[in-house]
Amino acid sequence: MTTEYYIFQKLGAGPVTLSVFSDIEADDLEDTIQWMVTRRQICVRNGQAALFWHRHMITRAAAMVSDRALLLV
Repeated sequence: MTTEYYIFQKLGAGPVTLSVFSDIEADDLEDTIQWMVTRRQICVRNGQAALFWHRHMITRAAAMVSDRALLLV
């Protein structure tokens, strides 16, 4: 399993702290995270990593619209 795939598996359920990846070598983790951030696959902020679309593509307005749609049904 590649480091990138391992990171994707961990982030599938939502944001996690970077300490979750302590079992990966520091150099390998740093390089992989840097490449994934550059390609906008993940977002790293305040010691947490998340899939890019979890943080930037799901807006509050979209969530509110979906809540209203559920109420109307």
